[in-house]
Amino acid sequence: MVTSVWPRCSLYDAGEKLVLVAELAGIEAHNISVAVIRVHNSPDRVLLRGFRQHEATDGFEAHRRERRFGAFSREVPLPVPVWADTVLARLRRGLLWVEMKKATEPRMVAVEAS
Repeated sequence: MVTSVWPRCSLYDAGEKLVLVAELAGIEAHNISVAVIRVHNSPDRVLLRGFRQHEATDGFEAHRRERRFGAFSREVPLPVPVWADTVLARLRRGLLWVEMKKATEPRMVAVEAS
């Protein structure tokens, strides 16, 4: 049984944005979902969910199974807040690229009294 974290991910700081790259070979784009989770008083997180179909093995007996199949879910904490509405996700050659624009610091608004 494989006990490592899956899918494997790398998170990069690219100046004005964060880029998450996840290894998702063998998974079709329509079987993947990406969401930014924001919980009060905790860091933003990216949630990856999906499903990898099991390849047909009819007539064969498996001697080794190291590849994972079925549903998966992985949360990756982010070092800074991001704008959830600017997230762009692309699947290329088995890698999921998720680009997230960093959120700027909140702007203070003066409250006027009448």
